[in-house]
Formats: sequence, structure tokens, C-alpha cells
Amino acid sequence: CHHGYLERASEYSDTEVSLETCCRREPTCGTSFTCPGGYAPYHSHFMAAVLNVEECCRPTCLTYECPHGYLERPDEMSDTVVNRETCCRMEPACGTSFTCPEGYALYHSHFRALHLTQEECCRPTCATYTCHHGYLERDSEYMDTEVSLETCCRREPACGTDFTCPPHYEAYHSHFLALHLTQEECCRPTCATYTCHHGYLERDSEYMDTEVSLETCCRREPACGVDFVCPDGFMLYHSHFRALHLTQEE
Repeated sequence: CHHGYLERASEYSDTEVSLETCCRREPTCGTSFTCPGGYAPYHSHFMAAVLNVEECCRPTCLTYECPHGYLERPDEMSDTVVNRETCCRMEPACGTSFTCPEGYALYHSHFRALHLTQEECCRPTCATYTCHHGYLERDSEYMDTEVSLETCCRREPACGTDFTCPPHYEAYHSHFLALHLTQEECCRPTCATYTCHHGYLERDSEYMDTEVSLETCCRREPACGVDFVCPDGFMLYHSHFRALHLTQEE
């Protein structure tokens, strides 16, 4: 019998001597062997007569275990070129497959994290922080991820630190943190801004007093009726009681 054929034992004494009568085809991969799951027939070995997996079959991607961070390619499971590039695809990760919402930045130390959630992939920036009263956002730190009052905010200019009152005005201490930097908001006048009426003089000791009124800022000017004594033989000129020139003639 030729190569690939076996003797037919039942026809051993037959006198019709031929390949067909005396021989039977030897079982081969292509006719007599079924590859197990995950393997495909080795077509170039179709006529191989040694019937085993190694001879008749070759593995497919079904037998390949993708490494961490990779997923199987479903459309390549029957491929017999078995390697990571053929059988696997990179698993979606923060750095490639997740977009952080507005106000958040990608957590670079979690670039390869596989749980695609905002908590896993992103961290808040100063854009998510609300500055306290009296503070303004630091525009230069808008995307900073060290989120705190000190990092994200700057103190808003205030009377007590950023406004100088003009001469004769004093800082309005109860408005120390007022945010409208105007003279009206931050300062109050002193007696130095007050003009005493006729017959009154400034009180030097009250020059910087902020209770601005005639009584506080001024004192009555000396007058005949209260501040001048007539000499003997003379009497007070009552019609000139308020005269301000303190002379005997007046």
C-alpha cells in the first residue's frame, strides 16, 4: 500500500489486487481528527497521519489570556496568529477614554485607572471652589487642583487695607472690611472739615473728632456779655452784648 494507506485486513487474500481493493486510506487530521475548543485545524497538515492536537491543530485567540489592562477582541477570537496585538485591545482608561467634566482635571497619577468614573479619573480644580465673602477668585490659579481658600482665592481689596482716607478724614473702623473702596464707604469727616459759625472758634482739642457738629467742633468766641468787665464809671453796653471786639469802646 502507498504512503498514507493501510492494508485492508479483510481483503488480505483477495485476488483483485489493487490500491482500492487491498488498501484503505490511513486516518488523517483532515478526515479523522476534531480539534478541541480554542483550536483550529492546521490546514497545511491536513494529510498528517499522526493524530494529535500538536500535529493537526493550532491555537486561536480563544486560548490566549490578555494581560492586565487589555480586553479580548471578539472579532479576532478565531485568529490563529496568537499574540497580544492580534487578540487583545487596550482596555478603556482614564487617560484615553474618559473626559472630565468642566471644572475638573484628569488625575494624571490615575492615568491608567480602569474604573472610568469621575471619582477615579478626575479631581476638582479651583473652578469648583466658591470663595468666601471678602475674597475674589485668583484667575491665574483657576485650574489648580490644590483646592483651598489660600490657593484659589485672594482677599478682596478693603477699606482697612487698600484705601487711604484724604486729609481731614479718618478711616471708618466699623467699615474696615467694606468692599466698596470709596471715600463715602471707607472714611468719615473730622472736625477739621467743619467750618464754625460766626461767633465760634475751632476747638483745637477736637480737631480730629468724628462727631462733627457745632457743639463738638466749636467753642463760642469770647464776647462783651460774658468775657469783658467794664471799668469803674462805665456799664455794659447791652445792645453790644454779643460784640466780639473786646474793647472798652465796643
